[in-house]
Amino acid sequence: MKFLCSRGAVVFVVFCSLFIDITIYGIVIPALPDLLQGKFNSSVGLNGLFVAIFGLGVLFGAPLASYVSDKYSNRKLPMFVGFVALAAGSLGIAYANSLAVLYISRGLQGIGSGVTFAVGLAAIIDIYPAEMLDTPISIAFTGSTIGGTSGPIIGGVVFKYYGQHGIGYLMFGAAILILIVRIVIPDSDQINASLAQEQNNPKTSIDLEDGLPSDEQGTDNLIEPTTDAKSALESPEFSSQRKEEQVDKEITYWDMLKEIRIFLMCIVTIFAYGLICSVEVVVPISFSEKGLDSDKIGYSFIALTIGSAIGGLLMGKVLESKYVTNKFGPYKKRFVFIMIGSSIAGILTLFLGLSKSIPLSIVFLGLIGLFFGAGNVPIASALGAHIQTMSKGSASNANGKVFSLYNIAYSISAMAMPIVASIVYKSTSMFISCLIVGVLLIIFSVVLMLYLIFYTKD
Repeated sequence: MKFLCSRGAVVFVVFCSLFIDITIYGIVIPALPDLLQGKFNSSVGLNGLFVAIFGLGVLFGAPLASYVSDKYSNRKLPMFVGFVALAAGSLGIAYANSLAVLYISRGLQGIGSGVTFAVGLAAIIDIYPAEMLDTPISIAFTGSTIGGTSGPIIGGVVFKYYGQHGIGYLMFGAAILILIVRIVIPDSDQINASLAQEQNNPKTSIDLEDGLPSDEQGTDNLIEPTTDAKSALESPEFSSQRKEEQVDKEITYWDMLKEIRIFLMCIVTIFAYGLICSVEVVVPISFSEKGLDSDKIGYSFIALTIGSAIGGLLMGKVLESKYVTNKFGPYKKRFVFIMIGSSIAGILTLFLGLSKSIPLSIVFLGLIGLFFGAGNVPIASALGAHIQTMSKGSASNANGKVFSLYNIAYSISAMAMPIVASIVYKSTSMFISCLIVGVLLIIFSVVLMLYLIFYTKD
């Protein structure tokens, strides 16, 4: 089928990959009070540790898989390995009879998630130019946001009726399903080759702006190089020199961290995901104390799901509009909306902490999701656009590496923030927990994005 070799197929498989990946992350969340406090009699503080173990796995899996994926220009095989790790960890959770097995299995899921998330997003960057990244990234992240918040919904219902084995089998089946889908979609280099072939075919290659065959445009302006120039360009000495220059320009993790835009966006990512991960830990505890069952706790996250999906999709369209591009610039437009979306999400989290009513809390969850999605999508597309600029003239791209940094930032937040939030919740109150994560996101998103807007150049 022609669709299998299209950009749309890659976006589809990454959407499904991120959906199932993050669904697996969230399925267990509503069951944590019953599973950890009920079955294993552990303290509430270990709920945050359970979430943090997943982040530790991401921290290990993402950079290793991304390095290998970039080095060998292969996205398909690393994703395959990642889905196998997700499936194995899911079976471990299904049969865990001790906290040690439960936490080790959760860490294995984190490794698989780190692989599939970073390499999957890199596959999109491979096939789209910088100015076209926002919409496909927003679609892919819609899978992530829907999965992250529908996971608790599904998990709450399944755990209530089928228990620990039920959620384990469900996660295993989902991982195997997306593994099969990934097998039938070609790798990025094959997609690019197919696109290049279509562009070189005068019958199918159509210029998007002028509606003319691409091989008929600009031919009068082409200047044929002289024979001497051709000989110089084709000489072994020139080819060898060019190859050496490309190898010298290969991008390392340190090269990316020295880029102020990449570094500061990773910092904002830590606090943005730290807020969401903390909310996903303290809200179920609060709702459980108010008498909600695990399935009803899961239902409450529907609002966060819908809000995140809408916010991400709308932002993809907004960022690609000519008005926004002309108003703020092709790169800085993303920084503006990162700041707006993240800071409003932080403010709304303060109101969530003040809310005493479950229905009102659910409304705030929906609004937090809306602005979190609107602020998160520009981070990913900005990273992708910046790494494309850095990769010009390099021996290989670093698309996988830049998203492994994104995943590392996420994993740091997933390891630290939920533990802090759950401990603070136990020691103080829901409001203090929300106050800390909300204020941190507001401060860092506003200060760092203002710096990028006014002190860096497109």
